[in-house]
Amino acid sequence: MQAGNIEKWQNIRSKGMLRFVVVRGILGWGLGTAALFTLIQWLMGGAKEVPQTWAISFVLFPVAGIFWGMFMWFFFNHKLRQQGAG
Repeated sequence: MQAGNIEKWQNIRSKGMLRFVVVRGILGWGLGTAALFTLIQWLMGGAKEVPQTWAISFVLFPVAGIFWGMFMWFFFNHKLRQQGAG
């Protein structure tokens, strides 16, 4: 990690894991991916049942976002410890 990134991560980390997982994992990755997936399915004509695809996407992707957020939290903390700044 570069010095600016270390400071940025330390600032994010100071706000706590729960906030990171909710903001970056569920809202950022989960909802963003769900919207993109639903849009692509709709554009390709693969989602004949758009409401059903929408409902499944907007449940499953945010749940996966919890795991993504937790993985990234531990990954960045590990990188920070490797740098000797954590």
